Amino acid sequence: MTHFLSDVEFYTPKSLEEALAIRAMHGNGVRIIAGGTDAMVWQQVQALPLPPAYLSVWGIPGLKGIIRHSDT
Repeated sequence: MTHFLSDVEFYTPKSLEEALAIRAMHGNGVRIIAGGTDAMVWQQVQALPLPPAYLSVWGIPGLKGIIRHSDT
């Protein structure tokens, strides 16, 4: 865990289990990001309040992309 912008926590879990535990601890108070630069810029442009915590899933194996499988 690293402090970010003084009042916001920033989590970088290394496993899905750890990410789910952080999500359970914070509930809807955590914003899930993967990278996140655009989300933070958008939040500033829109003048939205910061969430109490960010949860970056960038470093979690198996969450590196989305694969679409055909329905057939």
